[in-house]
Amino acid sequence: GWFDDPLLSSMLDRGEIVMASYIFHELAHQQFYLKGDGAFNEAFATAVEEIGVFDWLHQQNRSQDAQRYDDWLLQKSIFSEFVKNSRNEFETLYQQEYDLDKMQVEKEIKIAEMRRKFENLSSENKNIVRYSKWMSGPLNNAQLGAISLYRELVPAFRRIFGICENDFIKFYNYVETIGKLPKELRETTLQTTKICQ
Repeated sequence: GWFDDPLLSSMLDRGEIVMASYIFHELAHQQFYLKGDGAFNEAFATAVEEIGVFDWLHQQNRSQDAQRYDDWLLQKSIFSEFVKNSRNEFETLYQQEYDLDKMQVEKEIKIAEMRRKFENLSSENKNIVRYSKWMSGPLNNAQLGAISLYRELVPAFRRIFGICENDFIKFYNYVETIGKLPKELRETTLQTTKICQ
C-alpha cells in the first residue's frame, strides 16, 4: 500500500522513521479533524507528518538523514503527480459514452499506457523504481484516488506552514479558521492565501 512504501533501509532506519511518521500523522488528526472532508484531513496530517519528521531529524543533528528524507519526499511527490495526471486521463475516459465492452477495452489500453509511462519515468529517475510493486497491482479508481486523497493538498498546507512563520501554534490556529469555511472556499484559501490570520 501507499504507507508501506519503504524508506530505503540503506538510507534511513525504516522502523524508527516510519514510527515517527505515524506518530506525527496521528497527533495531527488529534489536533484537528474536520468532519466530512477526508482530503482536507489527510493532507493536513500528511503535511504535519512530513514537517515533523524533518524537524525531528534536524533536532537530533541528523542533517544527512534529513536531506535524504527530503529527497525521498521529492520522489514521492513526483510519483504522486504522475498518478494525478493518470487519474485525470481516466476521468476523461469515463466521461465518454461507451458501452460496457468498449469502456473495458479502452480502460485496459489506458492502464497499459500508464504502465509504459511509468517505465519511461523510472528509467529517467531510478528512485521511482520503488513504486514498481504498486504499479504492478490493480489500477482502479480507488487506488488512484487514495494517493490523491493523501497528497493533492499537501503542498498547500506546507506553504501555509511557511506563511505562519514555521510556527505550529499559528499554523494549527489558521487551519482551524480555514476549516470553518465552506468547502470550495477552503481549498481556494489553502491555495491562494498570503497571510497567516
